[in-house]
Amino acid sequence: MMAVFKHGLDRVLNKFVSRKLLVWLVATALMYTAKIESSDWILISMVYLGSQGVLDIVERIYKAKATTTTITENKNV
Repeated sequence: MMAVFKHGLDRVLNKFVSRKLLVWLVATALMYTAKIESSDWILISMVYLGSQGVLDIVERIYKAKATTTTITENKNV
């Protein structure tokens, strides 16, 4: 029963919220409740923003590569 709940929860989290965003939101809530220092929150934010930036760049590279390959294949036909 717990495995079904866990699987369902994981599916919902994957659909609507990235795990990194969830970590950042929890860190933000912890900062507001004074459970972590602002310097720790800044480090978490830097890691979150940096990793998201890298993922966006890689995604754009793959999309550009796929588009270029498609255009090249069409010219050879």
